[in-house]
Amino acid sequence: MIYAFVLLTFLLQSGSMREYTTSTFRLRYERGLTGEDVKFLAGRFEETYQDLSKEYDIVLDRRIEVRIVSSALRLKAEAKLSPFSDGVVRNDRIYIVATSPVRDMETINDVITRVVMSAMWGDIQTCPRWLAAAYALYAGNAIDKFEQPAAVDAYTFEDLSEEFLRADNEKEVKEVYAKLAATADYLVHRYGEGKFKAFIMEFKKSGITVDEAVTTAFGDKITDIEKGLVKAFRSSRTH
Repeated sequence: MIYAFVLLTFLLQSGSMREYTTSTFRLRYERGLTGEDVKFLAGRFEETYQDLSKEYDIVLDRRIEVRIVSSALRLKAEAKLSPFSDGVVRNDRIYIVATSPVRDMETINDVITRVVMSAMWGDIQTCPRWLAAAYALYAGNAIDKFEQPAAVDAYTFEDLSEEFLRADNEKEVKEVYAKLAATADYLVHRYGEGKFKAFIMEFKKSGITVDEAVTTAFGDKITDIEKGLVKAFRSSRTH
């Protein structure tokens, strides 16, 4: 198993992938995909970015590399720690699993939305990394991919930020993403999708703090919302 993992990594790093470029993305893919598959993926990536760019007023100043691989094993070999088996953003690069025919993959649009949203907000330096990831989970319909997080007696957004940045093994990554999913779920169902969007949009302002963004977007004290998070971590999904 270790040998196979190392071999996969070597093959993927040795120039065995082809390229297809759009105005925003550079797709690198394995030979198992057809030309039609690649053009379909390129179109979906570009269309998704253009739609989200207009909605959130975010314009990327770089071309994003997209590594398209054929299996969850290859995704793990490339992206290392990932809470997903279908796609993730790591080190400013998108990794996504796709098999031919791509058009028949039921969740491909949600996966593309999730990774593009994550990459776009990841480029906004004032946006907390944990919030970019949590918002992408919601936008990509990925909240239900995670179990309920471990119950806690007290928890803050600062705790969530530190845990997100500190997670360095599979167990910790899965746990922090469970907390991100529960956080997004709680905020949307307590305040509505519009206010959740307003929350992340606040971070396009220079010098904004989480406390200020919470007050402006939700109209509640940050301590009250954090108490709600603790309850959310203990309860079942609200949808």
